[in-house]
Amino acid sequence: VNLARQYPDKNFIGIDKKGWRLWTGAKKALEEPLPNVHFMRIFIDHLTDYFEKEEVDEIWITFPDPYLRDSQSSKRLTSHKFLSIYGKILAPGAKIHLKTDSDELYDFTLETIVEENCEIIDRVDDVYAERPDDPILTIKTFYEKMHLEKRKTIHYISFRLNSESTI
Repeated sequence: VNLARQYPDKNFIGIDKKGWRLWTGAKKALEEPLPNVHFMRIFIDHLTDYFEKEEVDEIWITFPDPYLRDSQSSKRLTSHKFLSIYGKILAPGAKIHLKTDSDELYDFTLETIVEENCEIIDRVDDVYAERPDDPILTIKTFYEKMHLEKRKTIHYISFRLNSESTI
């Protein structure tokens, strides 16, 4: 919703499997109104059922469940499995953004990016220490506000998939 406010010429689609999260965003978008905001209640691994090849310009992953147990690593939204799915719908040169308070997920993502030979576009190990005035990176989600109250460090990375990757 906040990105849609800043970029009224772009469309934004919020995707989640939990309806109450979508309801909160949809309510805000309808009240304003923000005609460039839409929502889908789907499992993220079904993206290719809803988007065509090269249809998506950017993916923002904000404060996902980090799935901290090693046995759950394939559920992380920056795992090889999900990068492969994103690669099927992203336009050439498209960016993937991750914003998280989880050190483990951030480190996992950095390792995955290296393994897949992805191009790192931007990396901020501590958003509020390094870029406290950034109008995009300092947009605070519900979860981000909770994490900041607990004095957690917020990490950010953006990257492009390697077009020659096996993803």
